[in-house]
Amino acid sequence: VGGWGRKLEADFGAPQDIEWASDADGVWFLQSRPITTAVADGPVRGAVLRGAGEELADGDERIWDNSNIIESFSGVVSPLTYSFAADTYAKVYESYARALGVRGEQLREVQEWTPHLLGYVHGRVYYNLYHWYRMVRLAPLYPLNRRVLEKSLGVAENISDETADALHPFTPRPGLRGRIARLARTAVFARRFLTIGKSVETFHRDFYRAYEVFNHVDYDALPGDETYRRFRRLQKELIEKWGPMQA
Repeated sequence: VGGWGRKLEADFGAPQDIEWASDADGVWFLQSRPITTAVADGPVRGAVLRGAGEELADGDERIWDNSNIIESFSGVVSPLTYSFAADTYAKVYESYARALGVRGEQLREVQEWTPHLLGYVHGRVYYNLYHWYRMVRLAPLYPLNRRVLEKSLGVAENISDETADALHPFTPRPGLRGRIARLARTAVFARRFLTIGKSVETFHRDFYRAYEVFNHVDYDALPGDETYRRFRRLQKELIEKWGPMQA
């Protein structure tokens, strides 16, 4: 195990937190991620220490806040719980962007920051606030949505107008093409807003239908890879339906 740990550290280029298990077939490595505490020969690289594994340039800032998310993740959580939550948030809000009609290069820019909506700092889960401002800017009425975000998250101190105005989910398109894209997203958002009641009913029906199937399987009788495959399929189905509900 120690030898494999050293190999993983060399392969990933940083000391690793490694989860592993063993059975009759041998040793299985379940997860590996950069450690989030200091090591003997110096501190972990700054971007990792700050919690989201994001590669930051010198001078880049991030603001962490957990005044709302502690309702879901109170106290210290395991790396496995955090990684699952971060992956789910990423997939939900990428699906949300797709539902608003974000495509192509702009969608690829969204995919750069959605995996970092959450941070994991000293065993606790935080919101990576700048990216949440980017998220609410996907929809129209950003000044209003920004204030709603700040109220709903319960942040102790709002960011400045100058900083908020500089945060974009992707590089804005100039000229007529950009205006058409914004109008299209506004039209999609308005349609979803006006039909939200029906969307909620449909989501509830689909959720309970999927849950009914998922909950009536004897997973102890299934091999591990089949259990994992079923879980991922359920996750994909529900996230594809949950993401657009954010609109």
